[in-house]
Amino acid sequence: MLDARQKTSLISRRVQALNFHPSVFKEATGIVTRAGIKLQEATQELWREWLNDMVATENNEEYRLAVRDPGLHFLNWLKVRATRRFHVTWRALEALSRTYGPDVSTRFMIVWQQEVAWAQRMRLFDNPHVAVRAALFLRETEGNPSKTFLALSEIYAQAASQFGYFDNPAQEMSPEEIRFSAELPEFSPLFLQYAAKAYKTTLEAFDRQKIRLLADRAKQDELLERDLEVARDIAELTRTFPMRRVMAVIKAAIGHGIGPNRLFLIENAYVDKVERGEIQIDRGTRTPQTDFLSVLADKKRRAVLLSASVAPPDDEPDREAARFEIARLNRGWLDGLPDAYRTRPDLEERMRRWQVDIVDMNRLVPYDRISDFGFFVATEEREAANV
Repeated sequence: MLDARQKTSLISRRVQALNFHPSVFKEATGIVTRAGIKLQEATQELWREWLNDMVATENNEEYRLAVRDPGLHFLNWLKVRATRRFHVTWRALEALSRTYGPDVSTRFMIVWQQEVAWAQRMRLFDNPHVAVRAALFLRETEGNPSKTFLALSEIYAQAASQFGYFDNPAQEMSPEEIRFSAELPEFSPLFLQYAAKAYKTTLEAFDRQKIRLLADRAKQDELLERDLEVARDIAELTRTFPMRRVMAVIKAAIGHGIGPNRLFLIENAYVDKVERGEIQIDRGTRTPQTDFLSVLADKKRRAVLLSASVAPPDDEPDREAARFEIARLNRGWLDGLPDAYRTRPDLEERMRRWQVDIVDMNRLVPYDRISDFGFFVATEEREAANV
């Protein structure tokens, strides 16, 4: 059995092994900002959460991965964690399980997500006191989710023992349904009990006008977050199915004198801005293609995006390795191309000519092979039509 000094020494060594260069925090702050987290010192708080998780983890493989490159591990962890603003650490889950048992803790994890959704929805309520309590709860939870999680678990344990608590149909609704449905059954979420006590002194210090101003801000925060969620969904979908591979976009780019690699950079910068809410896309739009086509036609907007873009690593060894990989592509690669490509005639012969141009260095090594091949096909068709 280790004594207190030995345990402290062991923890200290684990902490030291997870140190990384301070420059990592600059990139980490960018990740936090893009995720829409506005709390002061949020990056430092999340770093401490990561550090505590890694120091205390019983997953030795995960710890070894973190020690090999602590900065990279923290950034990869943060990219996921920053999108889960109300994430609860495994330490809080263990504490809940020890107190109430695994069955209650498993059920409460579902309830917890529902409670967050209720608070988000209630920021839009006409009753300013409810809207402000919801906003204060979410702000506190974003800063210290484990605290409010465990506090609500106590309220839940008491409520669950009451007759009829589980009969309300709201108990079976998903967080998305709770937050976005037009109508919901009457239900009093647990967080309102917590907020009534936790923020009583704070709210009593505010006059009616201050409460109204805070409620208006809560409403705007909820509407903005909904817009950002839509923007993130659009950005994720666009990264999965890039616009630069769409023939209509490729032909428009060619018409504006934009090459495939420049289009790659423009689109990446454009999607980043969409994700951050800097470019507004209509809620009912599944793709920003219409707006993107207008960007391609606007030299000033293109220039702004190009200046904000970051090109992939591009030295000669990388280019030569890419040429070799492209030279080895076979007929099977064509089967994975978009339908608009595969319906073109003589596609295999066109692929061979495209490969030769790249291997012979008559064509730039592409950032995106599929898009580049689309440019090659569209350019050949354009030239044939002009003969």
